[in-house]
Amino acid sequence: MRDPALESIRVIGATDQFSDADRDQWPDNVRQEFKTYGPKSFGWSPSIRGIRRQAKPDLVHVHGHWLHHSLINFIESRRRKIPYIISPHGMLDQWALDQGKWKKRLVWQLFERRHLENAAYIHALCDEEAQQIRSLGIKTAIVTVPNGVNLPRDISDENPPWTTKGNQRILLFLGRLHPKKGIENLVQAWQRLKGHSNWRLVIAGWGDPADTKRIQSIIADAKLADRVVLTGPLFGAAKASALRNADCFILPSFSEGLPMSILEAWSYHLPVLMTDECHLQIGFQAEAAIRIDTAPDSLACRLEEVFSLSAEERQAMGQRGRKLVEAEFTWRSVAASFSTVYREMIKSAADEDHKNSPHPQL
Repeated sequence: MRDPALESIRVIGATDQFSDADRDQWPDNVRQEFKTYGPKSFGWSPSIRGIRRQAKPDLVHVHGHWLHHSLINFIESRRRKIPYIISPHGMLDQWALDQGKWKKRLVWQLFERRHLENAAYIHALCDEEAQQIRSLGIKTAIVTVPNGVNLPRDISDENPPWTTKGNQRILLFLGRLHPKKGIENLVQAWQRLKGHSNWRLVIAGWGDPADTKRIQSIIADAKLADRVVLTGPLFGAAKASALRNADCFILPSFSEGLPMSILEAWSYHLPVLMTDECHLQIGFQAEAAIRIDTAPDSLACRLEEVFSLSAEERQAMGQRGRKLVEAEFTWRSVAASFSTVYREMIKSAADEDHKNSPHPQL
């Protein structure tokens, strides 16, 4: 069924090798425009500048840094006095800043620092991200709102997107195939495991072809083709099936904002293994997750411990994760928080306009 309200939504973004697949995830009556010119690393999209000049929004919510859209917002919002909020999504984390360091230093000096300093708010996903932003010398007001997920409703048992053997258990990684996710170290740790032949590692996700090829080579060189499965990207029913049919979820990441994949895993009652860099300390406190690090030897030892848990212990951990998501991380609660922030931004901008407008002499 077509929702008339969606016809007022316009999606504008830069293109990459996944743009065609992304288009298919939007409803048919949402207008989409993806055009990028010049170097991919800057994401120059004239559509964004044109749209910003055509209309005067009440506020702007900017997602991410370092690309053309940041520069356009900095210019247009300052010129037209439009309030905006920026969500870095982990892009100001120290690990992320160290990648392509000289380019980011240049962009920081040219406009990105001033872009942050002139925002009405900066949106942090967690306290750790807020502290990192402050460490950069940015004094802009920060509002902390986590990511959210939709709780799955259909609990039917579908066939997973992999072949199972007997009573085989599945450790699932589902996300972007990127060096910061720690996948290579995970494969190396898997090679060190002794016993536990009933466990299989499933790596599901998408990434740059070079990153994917490197992971494939590591699996082949380690002779793990029968114990590690690369499924490629999973969406919709296939993704839901993977989460329903896994026994544990893992994210051995070096850097995150606040990972959606872990929230989704908890929503499917999965116990989680994650690093401190996932910035979800609440998961450890709720005993819904097990702390790991990225060193292959240490990670292998931790996996041995996890695989020794009983099915009942894993299920109890997954149940605690589900309760945690229901209490803290649904889109309903996230939307309510942002609605409050947006209203405050609009009110503050209106008060500022009123204060600066000329008043007749009485």
